[in-house]
Amino acid sequence: MKNLLLAAFLFISITSQAQTAWTQKADFSGVARNWAIGFSIGDKGYIGLGEESMSHYPAIYADFWEWEPVTDTWVAKAPFPGTARIFVKNFSIGTHGYVLGGKTNDGTILSDIWDWNQQTNTWSQRTHYPSADLACVAFSIAGKGYIATSTNNFFEYNPTTDSWTAKASFPGTAITGATGFAIDNKGYIGTGMKDGVPVNEFWEYTPATDSWTRKADVGGNARVYAFGFSIGNKGYIGTGNTDLGMTNDFWEYTPATNTWIQQPNCGDSRENAIGFSIGSKGYMGTGGHLYTEIAYEKDFWEFNATDVSTGFNEVSTDNAISIFPNPTTSTFTLVYPNTGLNSRLKIYDTNGNEVATRQLLTGKNEIDITPYGKGIYFLHILGNEKTEVRRVVVN
Repeated sequence: MKNLLLAAFLFISITSQAQTAWTQKADFSGVARNWAIGFSIGDKGYIGLGEESMSHYPAIYADFWEWEPVTDTWVAKAPFPGTARIFVKNFSIGTHGYVLGGKTNDGTILSDIWDWNQQTNTWSQRTHYPSADLACVAFSIAGKGYIATSTNNFFEYNPTTDSWTAKASFPGTAITGATGFAIDNKGYIGTGMKDGVPVNEFWEYTPATDSWTRKADVGGNARVYAFGFSIGNKGYIGTGNTDLGMTNDFWEYTPATNTWIQQPNCGDSRENAIGFSIGSKGYMGTGGHLYTEIAYEKDFWEFNATDVSTGFNEVSTDNAISIFPNPTTSTFTLVYPNTGLNSRLKIYDTNGNEVATRQLLTGKNEIDITPYGKGIYFLHILGNEKTEVRRVVVN
């Protein structure tokens, strides 16, 4: 009876709360651009710098803007005072944003770092990072900043002492055009390019042991110049350039299970978009989808991680339940450890429609989901005492 009531509640929930995961917000107030920087501090978002064209000597911007979520408005802040540059990286710590590295129009690689103080709206130059390499990925963990460079050097920045410390080199085969984020005091770097070929490698960095661990490859096609951010205990990577062209697919990573699940696509296909999160929501904007300034973007989108198109939230407490492969193209295996005559599976599509129901057997359950088509499906695993809700993606 408990399970029937819970299933009924979940069905009512999806019909009353359903909405798309992405909502378009006010366009970025600066001009459309590629290679911008973006980060958040507290409950505000920031976008700036970037370029206006892919010509040999593009115009490079120094403007810097603050986005207010409550009013959905943009306000110009003090412009970046450093040398004009592209390929810039950034992270934020406390009430400070840090802009580092880049390349000038004449090809000079920069290793300086600039500190923007949110409280005073002022910029200050800090100690250069100890390498002449291009900064390729940057994120912050527990009050420290981290960068990986084009030669796989990896450094930690301490804002209190304004000093850098060399850490274990990034061991992946690709770093150029990669993206990264941090979750629960660990850093992550994924995607990128090696010898002109996109890859989907994904690595976890643990500061406590100064060590790297290879994790499950990012979902979808291998890509370069994607964006990434984290929300709570989940990480997200989306868009980018693949061997098949630009893409707008979007993937969610769960460290606890080392799995990727596809989420609804975001905006138009593009590369070099900015990404950051504020609270329980993520944001994506700017970037380009052709090598011309007329194809650069200034749109800005909000991702609500708790309101994907069905309104379902995953309930995953039983680690003995596993689903593989996920994503799948036709069939998947659900390993169910429990016994009982009342154990059963209900499958819902993204419109909240129940597309299938079946009794669950103890052990492996082979399920063919081909008849229902491609998309995201929610599996309601109804046991004797509780209900688990899992997602499966059919490509």
